[in-house]
Amino acid sequence: AIEKAVKAESSNPEVLNHYGVLLKAMGDQDKALEVFNRCLKVKPDLTSAIWNRSDLIGVLSSKDYQYCDSLAEDPRRPERQRAMLHYALARSCERDGEFESEAQHILKGAELMRSVVQYDHAAEMAQLQDIPGVFSDDSGQCADPEEGQAVPVFICGLPRSGTTLVEQILSSHPLIMAGDELNDLPLACSQVLRRKRITEPFPQWAARCEEPDWQSIGNTYLESTRNLHHQGYFTDKNLQNYKAIGVIRRALPQARIIICRRDPMDNLWGCLRQYFSDGLVFTYDQTELAETWNAADSLITHWRSTGVPMLEVSYEALVRNPETIIRELVSFVGLPWDDACLTFYN
Repeated sequence: AIEKAVKAESSNPEVLNHYGVLLKAMGDQDKALEVFNRCLKVKPDLTSAIWNRSDLIGVLSSKDYQYCDSLAEDPRRPERQRAMLHYALARSCERDGEFESEAQHILKGAELMRSVVQYDHAAEMAQLQDIPGVFSDDSGQCADPEEGQAVPVFICGLPRSGTTLVEQILSSHPLIMAGDELNDLPLACSQVLRRKRITEPFPQWAARCEEPDWQSIGNTYLESTRNLHHQGYFTDKNLQNYKAIGVIRRALPQARIIICRRDPMDNLWGCLRQYFSDGLVFTYDQTELAETWNAADSLITHWRSTGVPMLEVSYEALVRNPETIIRELVSFVGLPWDDACLTFYN
């Protein structure tokens, strides 16, 4: 469809930018870069194209760097656009070894984003602290799936903790399909809450749910994800999954739960240096980032203490000793070994 659009409007910068994004996602990096360059010839100041190209281009030329820097410092441009430009400039600085300049661009971009996004950090921390009181115990066993029933594999963890890598590895197995960051579980919950006219926030509403409600949430989730069931197993790596483990255990007892962990400084730096648009807004403030990591760590400790059957995967161990950890992953999911999991990069 996008190729038809490009033929119809070969000089439309928005169409070209979208085409480049799809090529990049499909792994055709060289052609994606070519398309982004075409796009920026038509509209040199298209911020989204500058950002999308930034991790393909390497170090910007002196002329391009100065041009992008002037756009980023222009107060007449929208804050989000200026923020994206600072993050793009930071990528160039990192590749050039200019780490102080990289940090300055990241902090400027983060400050711009925090000025335009709405976020209640105190409410976020209160939610994380309230979850253990509602989900205080667990059966400690994964249920066997019913005949023909799909098995979701929930990949949980903070952003930049290795969740995408783990999904890529598992979905290389012929019996697992990648679902990416699905919103089907929160949507399934909201349907049941509307039907029961429950208006409390999470996790308080969970205390009012009974066994039929949990079954309804699970059935609704499985129905809405049925296009992912062809191979029997599928992944869900919504970045809020680590909060929802209690919900998952009650609504989908056959599910497998994997927790991705990473050295906190690496994890937090990975978050801080990334432009996340309007999502994950706690990543635009260093103190809030640290507090979120600590609260998430406490919550994962709680899930472990209640006996939730889950596999914790260290990013460092996975990178250092991939075959051992990948075999643990496949075994935990409950599938026979397949060598394709070792060549996930293909």
